[in-house]
Amino acid sequence: MVSNVMIEGSKQRVRDANNGHLVTPIYKQTKRERLRHLRTMMLIHSCIYYKMHSTVISDDMWQKLANELVDLQKDYTDDIEWYDDEFRGWSGDTGMHLPFDSWVINKSMYVIRLHANPPETKEDDGYFYY
Repeated sequence: MVSNVMIEGSKQRVRDANNGHLVTPIYKQTKRERLRHLRTMMLIHSCIYYKMHSTVISDDMWQKLANELVDLQKDYTDDIEWYDDEFRGWSGDTGMHLPFDSWVINKSMYVIRLHANPPETKEDDGYFYY
């Protein structure tokens, strides 16, 4: 769920009501962009859970995102050049066997640091920027 629409330059941004992060609204993303975003989320949060033995999002939220990704991949079968082989035929049941390469590990560590020490908000709007 998103709220607090905000214009940042030429891109419309919203604050995610679940976690307070600024995101590009889902309704503004192409299917390809949404696929990439969801795959990235699955990679990062699976790495955080299985490799780093921590969590940033709930199991329910992870499953909701996984289900959305599985459904979207059924409708959009073209390669998006972002971990295509790793997600081909992926059921969304687990992220245990997803790749935890150096990019995924670095991004996961960054997310954990942000979660532990959220950036300060600007007093005028209360949004997180990163």
